[in-house]
Amino acid sequence: MAKQRLMFTGALVAACLSIGAIAGCNGGDSDASKTATPGQQEAKAGVQQRFAGTAPCADCDGIRNELTLNFTQDGQPDGFTLTQNYLGAKDDGNNHTFNVKGLFAVLTGSSEDPKAVVYHLMPDDDSEPASYYQRTDDNTLKLLEKQGSGESITLTLSKKDYSMTRVTQ
Repeated sequence: MAKQRLMFTGALVAACLSIGAIAGCNGGDSDASKTATPGQQEAKAGVQQRFAGTAPCADCDGIRNELTLNFTQDGQPDGFTLTQNYLGAKDDGNNHTFNVKGLFAVLTGSSEDPKAVVYHLMPDDDSEPASYYQRTDDNTLKLLEKQGSGESITLTLSKKDYSMTRVTQ
């Protein structure tokens, strides 16, 4: 009888440990979800994130930028579209619109903030320059200026207000 009770107790302990392991693997907040970068949670749902803003322009009234970042279902970068509308161009007074498409990478760190989330936009057209935007909060992207080349580049926040804010639908 004591041997049966010991076997039953051992089986009960094993069952409890199995249930605990399953519950531990499946529930609760993990450290990764507590430290999710801004916008990372909705990016995992396979959505587009849209940002817009107007930048200063030397020979027009401003450049209206609209950036769409596409993410896959598992939150990986899946391309971007940047529409730039040059407002009231001085040469003819008309608006001029350009569309830039390409891939982007999510990087970590800038010169001012080693933990910053940075989007590196790489246009499909090699004649278009690459650009970097730092995500300063859930709703704001700010242009980073790149100094240097190769392995020794430095990214710093632009001194001019080249920022875009989140567009919600």
